[in-house]
Amino acid sequence: MKRIIALVSLSILGGCVQQMNGDFDRADNMVKPIAEGLYFIREVTSGGIWREEGKSTSNWEEKAHFLCGNGAYKSMIFQNGDVHYRGIGVGFVGGIPIAGPNEYDLPVAEGVVLCESSSLTEVEALRILEDEYYVMPSQS
Repeated sequence: MKRIIALVSLSILGGCVQQMNGDFDRADNMVKPIAEGLYFIREVTSGGIWREEGKSTSNWEEKAHFLCGNGAYKSMIFQNGDVHYRGIGVGFVGGIPIAGPNEYDLPVAEGVVLCESSSLTEVEALRILEDEYYVMPSQS
C-alpha cells in the first residue's frame, strides 16, 4: 500500500514538470541585461478572476524606472498583450486533492529600455537589438 501511495504521489508531482526551451518561453517576470544600460523587461500579472487591467504595464514601468536609477529611460520596444497559459491545477473535492488541466490568459507587458544614463546612443542600441534578434535587421 505504501508503494502505491508513493507511486501515485510521484506521478502527480511528475505531471507538474514542464519542459521549457529557454527564458523567453516562460510566463514569468524577467529582466535580462542586453548591454550597459539596455534591458529587456517582462512583467506578468495574474490572470483569470484575479486579473487587474493595466497592472502588468504599471509594473513594467516601475521596473524600468528602478533599473535606470534616476528613472529616465527611453522605451525602444514595447508590447502589451496576453499569453495563453496551460498547465496543471489542483482542486480539492471533499478534502481530496484532484489534479486537472488549468488554462487562462495572463496579461504580459514586455519590451526593451535604454537608460538615459547609458553611454549607448539610440543608433548603437538599435544595432545591438538587431544583432541579438530583438528586432529584424533593416534592409539597406
